[in-house]
Amino acid sequence: MIDRGGRGAVEGSSEGWDFFVSYTAVDQTWAEWISWQLEAAGYRVLVQAWDFVAGTNWQIRMQQGMEGARRTVAVLSTAYLSSVYGQNEWQAAHAADPHGFARKLLPVRVEDCRRPGLLRGIVSIDLFDLDPDQASQHLLKHVDRALTGRAKPAVPPDFPVRRINAPANEPAYPANQSDRPALPAIPNDRETLEELLNHQRRTLGADHVDTLATANDLAKALVELGDWQVARSLAEDTLVRRRRVLGAEHADTLHTAGRLVAALIGIGNCQAARSLAEDTLTRQRSVLDADHPHALATATNLAAALNGLGDYQAARPLAEDTFDRQRRVQGPDHPHTLIAANNLVAALNGLGDYQAARPLIEDTFDRQRRVQGPDHPHTLIAANNLVAALNGLGDYQAARPLAKDTLDRQRRVQGPDHPHTLVFATSVVAVLIGLGDHAVARPLAEYIFDRQRRALGADHLNTLLSANNVVAVLNGLGDYQAARPVAEETLERQRRVLGADHRRTLRLATNLVLTLLGQGDCLAARPVAEDTLERRRRLLGADHPDTLVSANNVVAVLNGLGDYQAARPVAEETLERQPRGPGARPHRRPPHGDQSRPHAPRARRLSGGAAGS
Repeated sequence: MIDRGGRGAVEGSSEGWDFFVSYTAVDQTWAEWISWQLEAAGYRVLVQAWDFVAGTNWQIRMQQGMEGARRTVAVLSTAYLSSVYGQNEWQAAHAADPHGFARKLLPVRVEDCRRPGLLRGIVSIDLFDLDPDQASQHLLKHVDRALTGRAKPAVPPDFPVRRINAPANEPAYPANQSDRPALPAIPNDRETLEELLNHQRRTLGADHVDTLATANDLAKALVELGDWQVARSLAEDTLVRRRRVLGAEHADTLHTAGRLVAALIGIGNCQAARSLAEDTLTRQRSVLDADHPHALATATNLAAALNGLGDYQAARPLAEDTFDRQRRVQGPDHPHTLIAANNLVAALNGLGDYQAARPLIEDTFDRQRRVQGPDHPHTLIAANNLVAALNGLGDYQAARPLAKDTLDRQRRVQGPDHPHTLVFATSVVAVLIGLGDHAVARPLAEYIFDRQRRALGADHLNTLLSANNVVAVLNGLGDYQAARPVAEETLERQRRVLGADHRRTLRLATNLVLTLLGQGDCLAARPVAEDTLERRRRLLGADHPDTLVSANNVVAVLNGLGDYQAARPVAEETLERQPRGPGARPHRRPPHGDQSRPHAPRARRLSGGAAGS
């Protein structure tokens, strides 16, 4: 029996509401229909269309609804998702129950719209494509389940009929199982894991070892799905509990720390990921051994964090060591070995050593296609890293079909809204910039930038890379007036987020110099160009290709200012340092498109099997 909560309540009071219905104006008919169904079933509902009558202070009433109702029903549609008021209302409910244990936020989709960000992680009630009777039954059934926290049927399930012969493609049941109490097989499905976790928390308690093992598995699933914010909250909670229950040095505690590192990399907090990964790796090497799979997973995560921070010099030896260990311990074709190879390629690409990166990633890509298939997420990441190496070598003609094929596969396998899909689309933009096809690149570059800014935030590493690509495209089109404010704002953000010496910061600074030169504002360009050259000489050396590009930019700025006396020695030295010999190309001022490389997915997916199993 469910207490509907509405009987005996005073009409119009701020207490006793079971549901506050949040909607936008175009969906008022849906909101009223849903409210009618709920009230007909005995629930008390606060809905603006009925309860915000003349004389009502709607702001106070709205606040009462968000704070006083037991749950918020968010009527989801494309219009609602773009509504500022709607966003405030569902986020208030989510903030009151971020883990969803009390199910305070019930998304009800009335059209087949996406669920961005935090909404993606919450199971919705879908009413579209149903007739009125079906929709009413479906709504009330799932509301009832949300209130009870279970979907147990009213009648007992049928007794399972034992199959004599399993299908040929079904693996045989493994022999020699442990004596662990019989539990459901560890599922990979998010919804199944969430239901199992909720069940174990109620029956076993939140700190039980089996409950914590399921929480660890769910954190892994969330990372795999790219829902990093939710994964982070769950991993942090699980880590605190495991430290308290099992101790800081326990293998399972350290495994959960690895999950948290992966989530931190996913949201772009590579500095926090680095600190935690370094501590975890030190403990694992002491407790487990340097060659233990969990220690190797953490080493790969640490290399990914270093790559994300642009510290490729530190990432390279760690990635090389981890790759060698994985090859020796698990073999050259093991999925974890291939992930370690991808991490090493990312470091080599970051250092500009594309000649070393290309044969390694070509071999890794071939192995992953053979071992895991052409559509596996890890194979697609390897393909993207190969595109990066080809771009770095200037082989855009070879990169273009591979980048397009990889993006097409990614969209089909993981969908257009997956974070990696936008990363691979960024690779396509980088190829188009390299080919000088800026008109084709512009709409895709602007779309990616807009999506990542809304989904990840303006300071996320991938958003900053996308902004740089927009600047490069606009420069290539000669639209310097549009490029300048984007370049200046993004450079300020990158200096704050990544630091003034970061390779990507210097690349964007180079693009800003090109923008200012295009506008003829050589006076503003000079300090940026000279600062970038000084930093690249110090960090990369005087003969590095990027340093020579910056030197050429300084010459162009000085010439533009008419300071030929200052320009001549820089030009002569730069010419002397230009590469010579067959196939050598002078380093002139390129458009400097950038390609985001998903270091984090490689590291995250190396996080091993289920902890506690």
